[in-house]
Amino acid sequence: MNYQLPEVYEPKNAADLRRHYAAVFRRNRPETQRPIVVIKPVSVSYTLEQARQYMAEAHAAFNGEDLAGRNTMAEILAAVSKASGISESEIKSTSRQHRKARARNIFYYLCRQRTGWSMSRIGLFIGGRDHSTVLSGTNRSAEYANAFSPYRTIIRDAIAILEGTDT
Repeated sequence: MNYQLPEVYEPKNAADLRRHYAAVFRRNRPETQRPIVVIKPVSVSYTLEQARQYMAEAHAAFNGEDLAGRNTMAEILAAVSKASGISESEIKSTSRQHRKARARNIFYYLCRQRTGWSMSRIGLFIGGRDHSTVLSGTNRSAEYANAFSPYRTIIRDAIAILEGTDT
């Protein structure tokens, strides 16, 4: 089951967060009487990607889904960067150079295979790209992986890095 994170809600304060979760709870679970536990906010700095990942896990746990074993997009980006020899910032760039576009397409492909994220979320993470760009890159990677050995090698190496079996 693919889990798609709803629009990101960014509360202004703890009371705003409590109101939001109470409304979500009533909307999704009107027949239950389980209490909502809200912890006071702690001054901790997270990157936007980490915050989104934590929110996805919280929503999945609330809905009884299990996200364990899935890779984050940041992990996939790091693995593709290492396997292809292209820096993460170059993969996220708007460059149309073949080697950078190839790595970007492999990133799209692996994200679709190994996460529950929508194409829109993947495009947003990689630099505000449209879902159709992600779809095109995913399809292109699947075709190229079947046709070209070097392409297949980069994908295989990235997967090995993600699974911790790289040498």
